[in-house]
Amino acid sequence: MRQKKPVKKRVKQLIYRFSQWLARQLLKLFFGCRYCYEEPIPTEGPLIIASNHSSYLDPPSVGAGIAREIHFLAKRELFKNPFFGALIRFYHAVPIRRAGMDWEGLARIREILDGGGAVILFPEGTRQRGGSLGKPRFGVGKLAQETRASILPVYARGTADLRAAFLRRRPMRITYGRLILPGQYEDFELNPRGQLAISGLVMERIAELKDKLETAGNLQDRPEKRENGELK
Repeated sequence: MRQKKPVKKRVKQLIYRFSQWLARQLLKLFFGCRYCYEEPIPTEGPLIIASNHSSYLDPPSVGAGIAREIHFLAKRELFKNPFFGALIRFYHAVPIRRAGMDWEGLARIREILDGGGAVILFPEGTRQRGGSLGKPRFGVGKLAQETRASILPVYARGTADLRAAFLRRRPMRITYGRLILPGQYEDFELNPRGQLAISGLVMERIAELKDKLETAGNLQDRPEKRENGELK
C-alpha cells in the first residue's frame, strides 16, 4: 500500500507546480514564450538539464517547462538576504562559490543526482553575450560520469534580450532536445579529456537545437502536460 506524503510536503509541491504554471503564463504573456519538445521528458531518475546560458532568467525559464521539481545553482551572495535566500531555497537553489572550485556545492549536486533528482547546469560555465554559444567546460561531463545521469540538451532563446521578446521581434523560445543516455557516453575516457568530450557532445546537441529553431522552426510547440510520464 502506497504511503501518503506528509501534508506539508504535498502543500510545498502544489505551490511549486503552481509557480511553474504561473511562470509559463507570465513568460508567454510578456515575452511570447513557447516551449518546444522533441520527445517526452522523464519525470523520474537522475537528470542533468544542460542549457546554453545568456541570462539570469535562464534557470526559471527552463525549469518552468519541465513537469518535475528542478534544482539550480545560485551564487552564495544571493543567500545573504534572509528573505530572498529563503525564497530561492524553497525553489531548490544550491549555493555555490563563483571563484575557484566549490567542492561542497559540487558534492550537493552529486547528492541530488544520486537521489534521482534533476539539476539545471550550463556546459559553458558562464553567461555568453550576443546570442552566441560558448565553449564547453568539463563540469557537466564530470557529473554525468560520476552519477550516470541522463542529459537533456536545452536551447533557450530570447532570455537576454527581453525588449526584443516583449515587442515580439524575437519571441522567447525554450526548446528541449532528445536525451543523451548514460549508454551514449559510457565509452568516454574517465578523465578530464573524456569529460570535456561529453560536454562537447552536449554543446553540439544544443547547437543543433539552435539551428533547427532559427532555420526550420519545425519543433513541436506545446505546453508541458503529463499523463503517465508522457507529454499530452
